[in-house]
Amino acid sequence: MSFRKYLYSILCAALIVPFIALGIQQCFNAKDTLENRELVGKLTAELVGREIQSRLEIAKTVVEAAANKLASEPDRNTEALNTYLKELVAHIPYILNIHFDNVSGRSIAFYPPVNKDGESNIGVDHSSREHWKNIISSNSHVISDVVKAVGAADVPIVNITIPARDKRGKLVGYAVCALNLNRLVQNVTSRIAPGEFNIWVFDSRGVPVYTNSIIKELTPYIPAEIVKEVLSKGGDWVTIDRGGPLDLTGYLLPLPNQDWSVGIFRKLPDKETEIGVLVWTNLIFFFVVLLITLIISSLGTQSLINKIKLLMFYAFDYKGSRLNVKTLKSPTEFSQLQKLIVRLNNQKKAVRSDLTDINLAVEREFHKRISGYSEKGAVLNDVFDDIDVGIALTDKNGTIRYLNGLARKLLPYASSGEQLQDALEENFSSSTPVAELLSPPETGISLTLNKDGSVFSLRRYGIKENRQVASVYVLIKR
Repeated sequence: MSFRKYLYSILCAALIVPFIALGIQQCFNAKDTLENRELVGKLTAELVGREIQSRLEIAKTVVEAAANKLASEPDRNTEALNTYLKELVAHIPYILNIHFDNVSGRSIAFYPPVNKDGESNIGVDHSSREHWKNIISSNSHVISDVVKAVGAADVPIVNITIPARDKRGKLVGYAVCALNLNRLVQNVTSRIAPGEFNIWVFDSRGVPVYTNSIIKELTPYIPAEIVKEVLSKGGDWVTIDRGGPLDLTGYLLPLPNQDWSVGIFRKLPDKETEIGVLVWTNLIFFFVVLLITLIISSLGTQSLINKIKLLMFYAFDYKGSRLNVKTLKSPTEFSQLQKLIVRLNNQKKAVRSDLTDINLAVEREFHKRISGYSEKGAVLNDVFDDIDVGIALTDKNGTIRYLNGLARKLLPYASSGEQLQDALEENFSSSTPVAELLSPPETGISLTLNKDGSVFSLRRYGIKENRQVASVYVLIKR
């Protein structure tokens, strides 16, 4: 295996293992998400069912109160009964209308009293309506299946009918209310059902009592046999067949004490399909990242190999090595390169030890010579300080580098680093222009000491090939 392929293998392995682990984790996460989604749908269906049932119970209670009112009114004043019905349903928005019928099915009081066309709802014969057939054969309340209202309303409704009997048990009429199904369920779901869900409420025939999906007509969307099975089992997962991509799946629950069922549905594929999509998405993403990695690693490994070649070329002059700097390709050759580096490092340590000994010897000789120069310098300092002439050493810019004893007395405020011209001007007076003080003729110039009037001659001597001292100035007392 070539060295480049070896590096590729390491990079691919470093990528594949985390991606496989990440893919497995995502599959488990997707499974948990689907299960949680199903649980949320089931719990939401239960909650919506309980809320719908509670509102049906409220409507039944209202109709029972109306039946008791009808049974206790011997004179049956239409105006008084209409006023009572209006007050009874004033705060219940999902009751579309409520009315009293006599034993033959003709209305004797009705709220609202007229329909949308302005026609009176009082005196209308309801005995031919579909829900009336179940009223005759029942002595208790009756909740009808979904019907398309005619006359007083034109929306899908459910009728609740309760017979009214007087104290002797004689049937005196019926109290009937029509529930606006859309208002009823919207009143329930406006604060409960998430917007991503489709809510369906079915009657015993599989006809939608309510749905927030768009439907064209009131026909069974679930076979009556499946609804019956759901009612008997207490709940089950069902599919609403709407044609291909419009199909919905969800959990359907029966409403307590009713022939209705409520479900929360979503337009989602099954678990296997969703997990399969996730797997394929991960695979495509993995191969794209792998391709990008191979391209980048190809460029990166080429640079690495070139640097290793340069390392061998510049670091080694080892004729006995079997390695060729132009053919370093395998991990074995790379291992040999490491051994050569270790050998070179050991040689460097030996050379470093010899260099340390040489440095110590040089340092000792340096200190020895410096000590000699220091002793000689001390003797010269004593000689210069004791002579009767003032000596000042300056660099090429006229900056003072040295003053002997007499010069320090004559120039008491001058020190190393200051300009000699300023010091002379401050302590001496002369007829020579100030700018020419540091360039006297060979015979010198005459200076008068301000302090006591003594006269001195200033002479200059140039020094060549010295970086620190360029001139020597001598002050001689006349």
